[in-house]
Amino acid sequence: METLEIMQKANEKSGCTNYLPTLITTSDELMKQGVRVMREYLAKHPNQALGLHLEGPWLNLVKKGTHNPNFVRKPDAALVDFLCENADVITKVTLAPEMVPAEVISKLANAGIVVSAGHSNATLKEAKAGFRAGITFATHLYNAMR
Repeated sequence: METLEIMQKANEKSGCTNYLPTLITTSDELMKQGVRVMREYLAKHPNQALGLHLEGPWLNLVKKGTHNPNFVRKPDAALVDFLCENADVITKVTLAPEMVPAEVISKLANAGIVVSAGHSNATLKEAKAGFRAGITFATHLYNAMR
């Protein structure tokens, strides 16, 4: 939580009053810990952070960037359910639409999570299918994408 408080103070110095911290691809255990810490932070500072952005873990290895390839993976029901159950804390999830079934994208979007395309090697057809399923945002637009 201390790191989030430091981030908030640094942002305030430049006039930024709200921010969306990002947790990049990691293990399920550390992701769940990050959600728990963000929940505690939001309880203490309800009007500062906008929630948590999970960048990954469902990315395309071809466009992984700095993400650890050992943690890039396909969706599993347990993690999808966890994210949806914590949609009050998880504001945005970045994923590669060609790596994630449309049903998962829809489930995240219907839970209230902003689903963002990123670290993707999707074709136009795959990207359009992702947008139809509920993607409404792009992370690193035109960078780390096909």
